[in-house]
Amino acid sequence: MSSSGRAGRIGARGARALAAAAGAAALVFLLAGVPILVTAKDGMPVLAPKALLEAMAGWARGLSDGSSFRYEIGATSWSLLEEAPLFLAVSFANLAVPGAAGVFLGALAGTVLRPRRRGWQDRAVDAFAATPDFIVALAAQAVAIGILAPLGLRIRIGPGRAGLSLLGLAVMGIYPFCFAYRAAARASRSVEGSDYVAYARAKGLPEREILRRHVGAAVAPALANELPTILSFMQGTLFIVEHLFGLPGVARFLFSAAFSGRRRGFYEVYQYDLGVFVLAGLGLAYALVYAFVRLALALARKALAHE
Repeated sequence: MSSSGRAGRIGARGARALAAAAGAAALVFLLAGVPILVTAKDGMPVLAPKALLEAMAGWARGLSDGSSFRYEIGATSWSLLEEAPLFLAVSFANLAVPGAAGVFLGALAGTVLRPRRRGWQDRAVDAFAATPDFIVALAAQAVAIGILAPLGLRIRIGPGRAGLSLLGLAVMGIYPFCFAYRAAARASRSVEGSDYVAYARAKGLPEREILRRHVGAAVAPALANELPTILSFMQGTLFIVEHLFGLPGVARFLFSAAFSGRRRGFYEVYQYDLGVFVLAGLGLAYALVYAFVRLALALARKALAHE
């Protein structure tokens, strides 16, 4: 390929990246402004685009004097620049660690332990995947307090020194494990019935070699297609887990702080500036976690197919 062709491809990729970044920024500003854009009048929803534009302009002005980086809880003003790193780190860990571990272990389990037909393990995984996340979190807390604690196995429910909870990480890891298991089992069963696997068995190729050459290599693409769904489910579960386990993450921070600004008359005022930064932080965490989980998927492929 000529240098001009390479430059054109790089320029096209750069343009797509800028367009994606601009679209993501516009989405953040719009989503953060929904509580302002949609209001109620005489019991009916009313759009208030002028109020949203004023909030966006106020956010832009606040970048110069620093007011956009401050938020209120009650009558106390806090610096977002001082508090945000902890919130982002906790949310990233709650997504990345169980996400990577769940995808890696689910891929291995769905490929290596797969039966020829759907069995009890598939039904158990389906049951867990279909159970609402808040029920799983509450059940995990009940088991830890009512069963494990009397037996002398004490598991921390609230946040530890790093702002994380072992039980919370376990709950966050259930859904990526279930989705990865189902995708891997489905893909491996599909390959099992192919002509080239039947031919390999007829030639006397060992099962380990069949797993490495054929089955394992087919699992990674199927899992890669499931990653956006897995991470979307995890983002929703993050709000539940951080709230129920009292974790100092971005998701819990959004609801505990964004609506907590007080004014005269003791009514709550939505803090648009804070909403923008929190949603941008969630988007950044999603991008970093996606890259982290892709690394776990590459490790799973290496473990299965030795590529």
